[in-house]
Amino acid sequence: MMTNSDNVPAIAPLSVAELAMAIYVSFLVPMGDPSSDLCHWGMPLCLVGEPGIAKTAAVDIAGAALGAPVTTEFGSILEAPDVGGALVVDDNFEIWRKPALESLKQIVQDKWGIFFLDEFGDAPPAVQAAFQGVIHKRQAGSLAIPPKVRLILAANPPSVGGFSFRPQAANRLCHIPVAPPSPDEWEQWAVQQKPIILPSLDEGEERIISGWKEQRPAAAALVAKFLSNARQYMHKLPPSGNPQRHGAWPSARTWEFTFRVLATIRCFGNVPQNIEDALIYGLVGEAAASAFQKFQRELDLPSVEEILSGKWRPDAQLKLDQAFVAYSTLHEWFKNSTAAEQQKNAERYWRVVKNSHDVGMLDMTQLLAALGMRQIRLSTMSRQLQDDVGPAILELGANGLAAHVSA
Repeated sequence: MMTNSDNVPAIAPLSVAELAMAIYVSFLVPMGDPSSDLCHWGMPLCLVGEPGIAKTAAVDIAGAALGAPVTTEFGSILEAPDVGGALVVDDNFEIWRKPALESLKQIVQDKWGIFFLDEFGDAPPAVQAAFQGVIHKRQAGSLAIPPKVRLILAANPPSVGGFSFRPQAANRLCHIPVAPPSPDEWEQWAVQQKPIILPSLDEGEERIISGWKEQRPAAAALVAKFLSNARQYMHKLPPSGNPQRHGAWPSARTWEFTFRVLATIRCFGNVPQNIEDALIYGLVGEAAASAFQKFQRELDLPSVEEILSGKWRPDAQLKLDQAFVAYSTLHEWFKNSTAAEQQKNAERYWRVVKNSHDVGMLDMTQLLAALGMRQIRLSTMSRQLQDDVGPAILELGANGLAAHVSA
């Protein structure tokens, strides 16, 4: 796979239905703790493709399928104060920066909907800079963008005119290539008017909230282990003159977006692989995404339940990376569980601690045991469990752990 001259990863283009699904997945990515009312929902997505190929229609189709109103503005006709705001002094002599766009004010008032900035690539650099605050800080001048307002952009490639994205703006977006529809797809839209069916955003959010505690640490551990093995991909800003500088490239920010996307997909389930690939390629670029997806496929990671139940056992000799990610995932899952969940799973957790010791992964044993001791003292467990696990903890002995085995 190659990256084309228009800064878009050269992966197989998504169909209209797949593109709607990719938009839907991006809308479900929580950019914070999804259980919080203050969580901002939606990873900023930019659809990139030639004029006239229905990028705008794809957003409208997704909005219709979700029952969400779409507010569209065109970057080519905007000025910076429209988005970033102009300084205004109110009756109390307080200074505010108020955006001029009535549509932006309305969607903030409604606290719901999709704000679509079309022709973003045709927006002058000053407008791109102003909209960067909307994307990154969820702030338009003095207006805070409500948590459930989704943001999406579309742009024509530089080869057909317009401005290249500033690297600062490009690295805050997921760049998805859009190809012209096939004759069959166009017929479905124009003649058959075949609707695209998507689950509601409320249903999707519920799935994310219910699975986030397990899937977020698993995805973060996976990305962290990949980067510890492939350090060259941690941050790789393309040099000046390289068109990819204005597209997808790996950074600390886009790797965070990547593990959030992965966790979202795992929570939701049944997301086709090519959609996952498109989203990750659109964040970190072709080289980093190819290496990461290969690493992920070869790991074959177990679920938390498979670890706790003993269905998965570590192979520290042949699959050290898998064991490291699995144990890191369990550690974060247990740490973020409620006291009732910790108590319910305490005995199984301590069995896993012993397994990590038995295969010689003493660094992970130390990490897991230290957390276990802070949450559920081994001395409160059954005598049989203490007899089984105690010697392993006593052998470690460091950091005061041994004192908690039978105290």
